[in-house]
Amino acid sequence: TQAEVKSIAWDQASGEEPYYKQGDQINFTLTFKEPVQVSYNENNKPKLQLATGNSTDSYAICTTSSEAGYSDTLSFSYTVVSGDNTTNLDYAVTEALTLPNGTTIQDEAENNANLELPTPSTDSGSTSLGQFNIELDTTVATVASIAWVSEDHEKYYKEGETITFQVTFSENVK
Repeated sequence: TQAEVKSIAWDQASGEEPYYKQGDQINFTLTFKEPVQVSYNENNKPKLQLATGNSTDSYAICTTSSEAGYSDTLSFSYTVVSGDNTTNLDYAVTEALTLPNGTTIQDEAENNANLELPTPSTDSGSTSLGQFNIELDTTVATVASIAWVSEDHEKYYKEGETITFQVTFSENVK
């Protein structure tokens, strides 16, 4: 029988928050129900289409070596680009895992793997990326306003005195 995808997970580093900005790298692990081997040439790696909120298609690329042998997991990596903005990263559809020409994922009996992914879901305990609430934000915060914080608007300040201003941004900043 064909190897089937069991789940896909975010490879969260210890203490890592699920918030990413432009240039950040996100890593994923795709787990099959049995060991598989991926075979490709350098320019034809398996791809996982992501729903990043960007107007152009976005793909995580397989980073598992085609010489790694059989394993029930494949690793994928994605670098956040300008225009990626979503409050809950997931793959686009159940057919989001694609193989370019000349690329295969096979089990030990040389059956081609079934590439259908679990249905995207934000439910806790689901087997899709949506359960991790990964946020991508490439929108640059801008200054919306600057206000002088003082009860006495007629006050004059002398050298060494503190003047307090409140800066408001277009979105939350850290």
